[in-house]
Amino acid sequence: MINNVSLRVRITALVGIVIIIISVVLTMASIRGAQDYFSGTMLNKTIVDDRSTEIRLDENMHRKGEGSSPLSNISATIRVVEAQKNFSNQSLTVMTIIILVGIGGTYMMVGRALRPLSELNEAVKGIHELNLEQRIPVPSSKDELGSLSVSFNRMLDRLDRSFARQRRFAADAAHELKTPLTTIKTSIQVLQLDQYPTMEDYKLNAEVTQQSTDRLIQVVDNLLELALEDSTTYDDLIGIYDMFKRIRRELQPLADQHQVSIGIHKCTCQLNGNYAMLYSAIFNLVANAVKYNKPGGKVELLTSTEHEYLTLTVSDQGVGIPEHEIDLIFEPFYRVDKSRSRAIAGTGLGLALVKSIITKHHGTIKVQSIEGIGTTMQVTLPIRQMIQSQGEKSGGIGG
Repeated sequence: MINNVSLRVRITALVGIVIIIISVVLTMASIRGAQDYFSGTMLNKTIVDDRSTEIRLDENMHRKGEGSSPLSNISATIRVVEAQKNFSNQSLTVMTIIILVGIGGTYMMVGRALRPLSELNEAVKGIHELNLEQRIPVPSSKDELGSLSVSFNRMLDRLDRSFARQRRFAADAAHELKTPLTTIKTSIQVLQLDQYPTMEDYKLNAEVTQQSTDRLIQVVDNLLELALEDSTTYDDLIGIYDMFKRIRRELQPLADQHQVSIGIHKCTCQLNGNYAMLYSAIFNLVANAVKYNKPGGKVELLTSTEHEYLTLTVSDQGVGIPEHEIDLIFEPFYRVDKSRSRAIAGTGLGLALVKSIITKHHGTIKVQSIEGIGTTMQVTLPIRQMIQSQGEKSGGIGG
C-alpha cells in the first residue's frame, strides 16, 4: 500500500510523525511541569498572599467596628486550577498550530526539493531506443541529483555505443551472408540462361557454389562460436613453444606466398587452458600478421613472464592500424581496410573470436600499432602451472 504513495507524501508523513512526537512530548512535559509549579509554589504563594490580605481586612474592619470576613483557602485553589487549565489549553493550541505549520511547511519544502527529481523523471521518460543520443540536463548543484544525472548520461553513452555496435553487426552480418548467396544465385542464373550448357559450365558453377557454401558455413560456424555459451574445460597443459612451432608449420605456405618469415622465441613455458581454443586464437593473430605484412617482412612470436602471468606477443612489420580504429578491430565483421580485406580471404570474425577466447581464459589483449611500420598484439594470460628454464631467460629466436 505504501509503495503506491508518492515520495513527497512519504517524506512528509515521516517528518510529520517526528514533529508530532516531539511536539506532544514537549507539550506534555511543559504541562506536567506547570502542574507541579502551580500545585506547589504558586498555590503556597497564593495562600500566603490571601492570608496577608485577610489580616489587613480584619484590622480595617475592627477599626470600623465591623465583623470579620476571612478569605478561605478554597478561592486560592480555584484560581490555581483555572490557571493550570488555561495554560494546558494554550499549550495544546500552540502544539496543534506547530504540528500543522510544520507538516504543511515540510510538504512544501519537500516538493520544492524534489522538483529537480521530477524534471529528471520527465526527461528520462522521453528517452527510448530511437533517440539514445539525447542527454538529460545536468543541474549546477553538486549534490546526489547532479551525480545521478551524470551517471545516467554515462549509461546512455554506453547504451548508444552498444546499440550502434548491434546495428553495425546486423548490417555486416547480413552483408557477409548476402555476398556468397548472391554469388550462388548469379551462377545459377547464368547457367539457366545458357540454352546448351557444357560440362565445363556445370563444373565451374559447382566450384563457385562450393566456395560460396564453404564461406557461408565458415561465417555461421564463427557466429555460433561467438554466441554459444562455453561449457568446455580449461585443464589442458599447453606447451607454448610446441604450439608456436605447429602454428608456424601450418602457416608456412601462406608465409611463403607473402614472402614473410616467422621467428619464434625459444621457451619452455607451460600453462593451463583449453588447447584448441588458445591455438585458434594465436593462429588467427599470426595469420593476420602474415597476411597484412609487407613482402620481405617478418613476424615474431615472443614470450615473457611476470609474477603469475604469461605474455604472448605477435609482432609484424606490416601496414599497421589507424589509431582511431584500434578499439574497433575486435568487433565482429569490422575491417580496417575494406578494399584490401575483401581481396584477402576471411569472414571478419577472427579478432572477435580471439577476444572472446582470451576473455574466457581470464586474460587480456592489447594492441600497439603504427601505420606503415607494424602492429604488435600482446596476449596476457594467468598461469596456474608454469615451467621455466634458464634457457628461456637467455632467449633467442628459434629457427
